[in-house]
Amino acid sequence: MSPALKAMAFPTLKLAQPLFTGTGTEDRDVPPALQLGLVKAACAADSTVQAHLYKGLDHSQVVNGSLPDSAAFTTTVMTGQPITPQCNPVPE
Repeated sequence: MSPALKAMAFPTLKLAQPLFTGTGTEDRDVPPALQLGLVKAACAADSTVQAHLYKGLDHSQVVNGSLPDSAAFTTTVMTGQPITPQCNPVPE
């Protein structure tokens, strides 16, 4: 791995706070395989992850497409409720 890529790597994926990801299956800016790789690595590090995969949406469309899920996630976190982990999302 080049030094530049090493410098951009996360020092750890054992995150202190829950992580929400919303990935569009048609994302060409950040390929879904890379996003799902982050999810897999964070889950393997025992982080609490709630991952969603949105069928037919691209990088920009997923922002609005994920809003119901991301808003519910944020409310759950902010009210101290437990997050339902999802490490293997299926297209919705």
